[in-house]
Amino acid sequence: MTEPQTITEKHARLERIRFFISMALVSFLLHALWEMSQMGAYKEMAGRPFIETAARCAPATLGDVVITFWIYAIGALAANTLNWDSGRVGMFI
Repeated sequence: MTEPQTITEKHARLERIRFFISMALVSFLLHALWEMSQMGAYKEMAGRPFIETAARCAPATLGDVVITFWIYAIGALAANTLNWDSGRVGMFI
C-alpha cells in the first residue's frame, strides 16, 4: 500500500497541473491570434465570416498547442525534470 501524499506533494502536483493548463490556454490564445491575423492574406479566406474562418483555423491552432507541449517536453527531457524552466534556463542557452 502506498503512503498518503504530504501536503507539499499535493501542492506541487496541483501547481504542475495549473501550469500545464495555463500553458495550454495561453498557447491556444496566442496561436489563434496568429492564425486569425494571417487569414486576410489568403484569397479564399478574405471576406469570410469570423466564425467560418475561426473554424478553419482551429485545427492549425490545436496543432500549434501540441507542438508547444512537445517543445516543453524536449526541454524537460534535456533538463531531466518537469521544472526545467525554474531558473536553469541559462545553462541551455
